Amino acid sequence: MNHKKWIVFLTVTAMTVLPFTAFAADIVTNADTADTAGKALVLLFKYLIIAAIFESVFACIFQWTWFVKKAHSIGAKTIIKIAISWIAVSQYKVLDIMNNISVELFNAAPKTTLIGPIITALVIAGGSSGIYGMLGKIGFRDLIQQKEKEERLAPQASSVESTS
Repeated sequence: MNHKKWIVFLTVTAMTVLPFTAFAADIVTNADTADTAGKALVLLFKYLIIAAIFESVFACIFQWTWFVKKAHSIGAKTIIKIAISWIAVSQYKVLDIMNNISVELFNAAPKTTLIGPIITALVIAGGSSGIYGMLGKIGFRDLIQQKEKEERLAPQASSVESTS
């Protein structure tokens, strides 16, 4: 990637991750919030980071001149993403999202299955936008956006009160 693309990538990653980390820290430290929700948020945050790393790897592969000339036209991106993700998850069992969910959220004994690495490979191949979408589906992203809105409106509300 050239210099400008790296700046864009890092900016987008920071814009995605920074509000999320502040919210994750707030949820984990808030005693009124269910422990399970905090664990789920932290777990998804870890996979968001892993997916962002893999997106960088995939960008390197897919911008390679040989790939652009030879393999781009046959639609190989998705298969390559899934294959590389599956190889990584197979080599590093600790990445298995299904196993981590069962251990962290349901206090189950660690168990390696065939389907866990496949699902994890698909999640990682889907990228950080896929994980961010999951956060929206389970309601965390709405909470993040609500908290950001409240923080933006707080200074305005205090200035209105001071003028009264």
